[in-house]
Amino acid sequence: MMVRVLLADDEINIIKVLQETLKRAGFLVDIAVDGDEAISKVQNSLYDVALIDLRMPGKNGIQVLQTIKERRSDTIVILMTAYGTIGNAVEAMKLGAYDYLTKPFENEEVVKSINQALKAKAVAESGGFKEGNNSTFIIGNSMAMQRVMNVLDRIKNFDSTVLITGESGTGKSLIAKALHAMGKRKNLPFVHINCASLPVNLIESELFGYEKGAFTGAVNAKPGKFEIAGKGTIFLDEISTLALDLQAKLLTVLEERKVERIGSTRSKKMSARIVAATNTNLEEAVKNRQFRDDLYYRLNVITLHVPPLRERKEDIGLLIEYFLKIYQEKFNKNKITFQPDVYDALRYYNWPGNIRELENAIESVVALAVEDTVTLEDLPVRIKRNYSLTGDVSIKQGNYLNAKDQEGIIIIEALRRNFGHREKTAKELGISRRTLQYKLKKLKIT
Repeated sequence: MMVRVLLADDEINIIKVLQETLKRAGFLVDIAVDGDEAISKVQNSLYDVALIDLRMPGKNGIQVLQTIKERRSDTIVILMTAYGTIGNAVEAMKLGAYDYLTKPFENEEVVKSINQALKAKAVAESGGFKEGNNSTFIIGNSMAMQRVMNVLDRIKNFDSTVLITGESGTGKSLIAKALHAMGKRKNLPFVHINCASLPVNLIESELFGYEKGAFTGAVNAKPGKFEIAGKGTIFLDEISTLALDLQAKLLTVLEERKVERIGSTRSKKMSARIVAATNTNLEEAVKNRQFRDDLYYRLNVITLHVPPLRERKEDIGLLIEYFLKIYQEKFNKNKITFQPDVYDALRYYNWPGNIRELENAIESVVALAVEDTVTLEDLPVRIKRNYSLTGDVSIKQGNYLNAKDQEGIIIIEALRRNFGHREKTAKELGISRRTLQYKLKKLKIT
């Protein structure tokens, strides 16, 4: 089935050239010469991909993007923007755009970007991402995870330092392993060191190694993690916990690409790619003099943010099935099924501990299950309590927060049917996402 593309730009020459390029690449192409025409076409047709100029007469690219996402949330939107509007393009990506291209660009870049997006979407729709025979497996079919996988694919072979940010439990270490496994270093060492788990007096020797006799107890020389990593990847987890004196030493490694063992006067070349991760705001840590600003700028070459689970609730079902399979085998249990309200409760919960908390909950449920069917009563108390406040009981009594009127109850029930997904809920109710957000705000539902 051919991929259908909407191409919207007010520059006729760009439209003509790109249209021919896309047709030669095998795409079906519709064109629009301003924002109003683009919105008209979006409202009357469904597109797999939309290539939209950010600045056009009539409705602008942001407005076209919002209309597309309200109409069909899985449409891939790629923005075209001049250098001066890159900030707007980045903001648009937060609203659901997949990527942006900065003018002027080569036409082949457009085809490559579309093909990458289609590939990432196909992989995500299959339930996850797996690289070759490697055990690294990223689960998720949400647009948020598609964007993460797209960035991984683009930077997999770079030598640049990568900083992975995200809340605790979002899977930052898994993302780091995937980055290593996807690229040219996949057959080289991947060395993981958690800066928060080692005593302060051991981190330096673990990172840099030591020579025989360097200190009491150093009866033999020992290579550090940087040496062990070789030309592979060294992953510095919880980098924000590193002491200031070690931060200074790490900065030297990044600047000179050399390491020196404790007790040695000779430096060795450091060839590994450095990937760091943090669940804290390093900019705030810099302001509070808890983290060196020069090291922060050295680490923050490429930043990859891993979204919290509450922002990718579409993936909860896949994660549940994945962890169910693991713990059924671990505890030698028969196939366990969940009652529908159990799934509802798990999707309603906001998971402050993210994927790690969800995994622990599934492990607990499977380990303690007496019957093959899990009921609401089998869930951890905090999840049951949350569901009792936001689920069936409140809806039946018609007292969900301030939702005492019929409209409020209808909206809440639609949210439940769509597992909290705002775009799908708005589509079911026949209103725009913006209108839904306004009504939810009035109902004091955030």
